[in-house]
Order: sequence, then structure tokens, then C-alpha cells
Amino acid sequence: MVDIDILKILNICNEASDVIMGLYKKPGTKIQNKKDFSPVTEADLASNFIIEKRLKEYFPDIPVISEESDVPDYSIRKNWDYCWIVDPLDGTREFINQTGEFTLNIALVQKHIPVAGFVHIPEQGITYFAIKGKGAYKIKDNIPEFISVSKYPAPQKTKRITVSRFHKDINTSRYLEKIKNKILIETGSSLKILAIAEGLADVYPRLAHLYEWDMAAGQIIIEEAGGSLVTLYGKKPLQYNKKNLKLPYFIASSKKYF
Repeated sequence: MVDIDILKILNICNEASDVIMGLYKKPGTKIQNKKDFSPVTEADLASNFIIEKRLKEYFPDIPVISEESDVPDYSIRKNWDYCWIVDPLDGTREFINQTGEFTLNIALVQKHIPVAGFVHIPEQGITYFAIKGKGAYKIKDNIPEFISVSKYPAPQKTKRITVSRFHKDINTSRYLEKIKNKILIETGSSLKILAIAEGLADVYPRLAHLYEWDMAAGQIIIEEAGGSLVTLYGKKPLQYNKKNLKLPYFIASSKKYF
């Protein structure tokens, strides 16, 4: 695996976070609609500029896939040994609605497998990260702390299920109706994955399509914390830098499926 200077990535997260928080709750922050009618703010774009600039500066031989940049054709991408997959502001609606539940996500993918992931929560100044084979960690006040999932099934027999605050869909709702003895935890962005990785929740089902930049960093973090993020049907780990960047339906859990 290529050597990654963790401190450099943490510095990128902090620099991009400062830009995001400088625009958070600022009157007149620009909001536009993309082609798919999802919102994008000047904070998304400013964070993206910083992250891409620094990644290319520190790791010039590793290409970048980002939600807010043009993605190279698969005929080019399929030849990449490594790439970064970036969501410069995961939870744009959370940012707009000022819930504080937004993150920035940076993942390093080798072939189709995430091998390093960083998820930073700007409002809290907390970073979660994992390197393949080295565990998952939470950094608060510059102090790293090892994190792990809770036992599965939950000792209290009640499944703590994380669900999206703003992205509710009929398929997921029907899936949840079949689960008895559950507590629903509404939260935004990658915080749903982090809650499981830290042992604060048990399951996150997703029966609506997301994109690779939404989950790549969370994938390695939850795996290194002892859980899994797998396809709903087949229970296979999600793969990245695919021809189609949409993800299949999946379930994240404190249980290992493979």
C-alpha cells in the first residue's frame, strides 16, 4: 500500500473545515441546484477547491474523484491503481438547515477497495479515521482514541437504527416496518456510519441509491472498527471506482457479514 502521511490528511481536513465554518450560518451564502436538482453551496465548492489542491500537492501521483468536480471517463479510471474519493461537504441539506450534522469525507481507494478513510465533523472539530489493518480512531482535542462497534445483536435486544433526517424513502421505510424492538436515530451525513463504528448504534439500512463519495471513507472506518458495510442483497463489501458510481442498496452494521 502507498504510504500515507496521516498528519497531512488531518491538516487538509482542518483547512477545509475552516473554510466551511467561515460560510456556515453566514447570511447570503450562495446556494444553487445541480443538474439532479440537489443543492450545492459555495461551502461545498470552496471545500472542494482546498481538498483537491492539497491532495494534488501532497500526492501528485494519485488522481482524485470528487462529487463537485468532473469525473474522468471509466476508460481512464479503470487503469488507476489508487485514487482519492472525496465528498467535500457530505450533508449539504444539513448545512443549509443549520443542524451541524455535516461532514467532509476523504478516502483512499486501492483498485476497488478503500484502504484509508477520514471523516471530519466541522462543527465539532472531530475527525474519525482508519487505515487498513491498523484500526479505527476518533481524534478529539488532538487526542486519538480507538473506537469499535458494539456487540451484535445489541445486549439490550433493541436495535438502534440510524436513519436519514432529510432523505426518507419508501423502500427503507418498508424495510424498517419489518424490524421489531427498534429505536430510530435520525441524523445526517456520514454521522450514521460513525455512530455504528463508535458503538452508539447498531444498523443503518439504505434502500435508495447514494454515490461512492458518500460511503468510501465510512466503509474502511466501520470495517476497521469491527463492523461491516455490505450490499443488502448478497452481503458483499461495497466496491469503489466502478464504471457506475452509484452504490447498490446496502446495510451498515456492527455485525460482520464476511
